[in-house]
Amino acid sequence: MKPDWLQHPGLESALKGIVRQLDRQPAELRQNAIYIRTNHKHLNALTEPAYPGEEQVLWRQIENAINDGVFELVEGSRRHWEPAYINARLRFCFPAESRVRDWLGMPHLPTCSPWANALDALGGSLSVDVLAPKPLNVPGHSEEEVVMQLLAMQSAIAVAPGRYTLRQLAARFLWGASKALDGRGETWVESALGVGEGTILQRPIHALVHAGQGGDSKLLFVENKDTFDLLVRSAPSSFPYSVVYLSGFQGAAHRIRSTSSVTLFFSSQTDPTVVSMVKQLWFDQPACKAFVWTDLDYSGLQIAISLRKSFPALDWFKPGYDAMIGHLVSGYAHGTEHTSKGDQSRPSEEVLWGRGREYLAAIEQSGGGFVDQEAVEIEALFEPNFSE
Repeated sequence: MKPDWLQHPGLESALKGIVRQLDRQPAELRQNAIYIRTNHKHLNALTEPAYPGEEQVLWRQIENAINDGVFELVEGSRRHWEPAYINARLRFCFPAESRVRDWLGMPHLPTCSPWANALDALGGSLSVDVLAPKPLNVPGHSEEEVVMQLLAMQSAIAVAPGRYTLRQLAARFLWGASKALDGRGETWVESALGVGEGTILQRPIHALVHAGQGGDSKLLFVENKDTFDLLVRSAPSSFPYSVVYLSGFQGAAHRIRSTSSVTLFFSSQTDPTVVSMVKQLWFDQPACKAFVWTDLDYSGLQIAISLRKSFPALDWFKPGYDAMIGHLVSGYAHGTEHTSKGDQSRPSEEVLWGRGREYLAAIEQSGGGFVDQEAVEIEALFEPNFSE
């Protein structure tokens, strides 16, 4: 039975648009979520009501759709007094597709895709339940050829577990397409192939480290490569930190204290004694003093939260954040609409600590403004009166 909330013309039109999009996106290609923004033309009554209270009527209908499992609400940046739908998006829930098609009277797509047929016919010892929802497409090759190569990949891992990285496996068995498995991760591929955990070699993490004469007792993690390079060129030898840059270190934080997972790179001029001290600090002192400096945005705060799981004594680099707060207060900030930062998730106050809660509050008091690390004049960090 068609739910009452679907009688709203805006929601009905929005769902018809989503179904038409699904018709153009076969099941085997559905690897990305489908979103609709709450300021979409079909839902503009939320932000531009034609009469008082219209936005509340529509919002109640959307909440009913969420409760029926058709959408999930993905909140965006907003002032704390604003309703949850401001700058938000609705993620369509794929399991609801069949019901939605029935409600709208729109035809169903064929249930068996070429990928599903190939897995049923040739899958053998592969984990079909894992592979079926996420088809692997290699241009120029059929589904049957891909399945056969996955079986060959499975056999190679069984012979030499722990020998190949994900990209090496993709390059050797998927016709040179070394990035074909990117985004799926070692754990997923191990599960899909039915091989043991840890049998695919994880790519080592490369950390760039700049250690000055005073940098043997504290680590300073910075988010951006440009900032790291500026600190390397500009920091006086007395700067009391070993500055660290890890590309994408948020995702790698869970294993960055392992000697088998991390390689630390120092400049050739670094004193060997300092190198030894930093390595001891990193690998042998679980509660070593460490600081983090990221962009002043939700993603930066999430990076710090992740990093603290591996460096439990992690603290915020106050001089860097104070400088960015100064930009924020003076209006020298940007919103998500001018950048690629619209998908950032707001961190919870409960998982932040110390000054992190103040930084989150500053972002929200500014109306959701963000400040990038690169905006800071590096030289100001070296003034003798700065404090941690």
